Amino acid sequence: MTGGPLDITRRRKEKGFTLIELMVVVAIIAILAAIGVPKMTAFIRTAETAEATEQFGRMVSAFEAYATLHNDSYLGLNGKVLHPVSATSTLTGVISHLSIDNTTHFTYTVNSTAAAYCIKAEGNAAAATNGVPAGSPGGLVLFSKNATAGADGWDGQVSNVNYISGSGPAAAGGSCTVAGAVQ
Repeated sequence: MTGGPLDITRRRKEKGFTLIELMVVVAIIAILAAIGVPKMTAFIRTAETAEATEQFGRMVSAFEAYATLHNDSYLGLNGKVLHPVSATSTLTGVISHLSIDNTTHFTYTVNSTAAAYCIKAEGNAAAATNGVPAGSPGGLVLFSKNATAGADGWDGQVSNVNYISGSGPAAAGGSCTVAGAVQ
């Protein structure tokens, strides 16, 4: 006999969730993950750019001392690279005390003219090599010798929008073009 009082009591004693209830919970978790993961990635990348900003400060001090000794010219710094693996750093040949340890997420390239420079910090390759942690490959953080007022994506002399978003070109500003060359 189906549908009688015995059936109703038996159903009430069974414990657990229905498939619909489980699917609703999974859908809610998926929505939260879709919102949270990109925000977390942006937060981590923003924290990594603090490292580049700190290194820019050390480099600027060294560049100004260099220019003082070279008739106020930055030309000798053009094309020089500061990399966590010292064998590939050419900037240390010009400014010997300027170095970075192998825990950095960036490789720094200087583009300069006699009067201005742009420092391009590019995320290291995806695979960590020689103890160097991976950055966001191809992501750029730019530093301009000349302050940039009102340019999209620039906070004073630093632009980190490209690195944080992981896509799209950085905005040109100050001494820097979109690609990090000096203008």
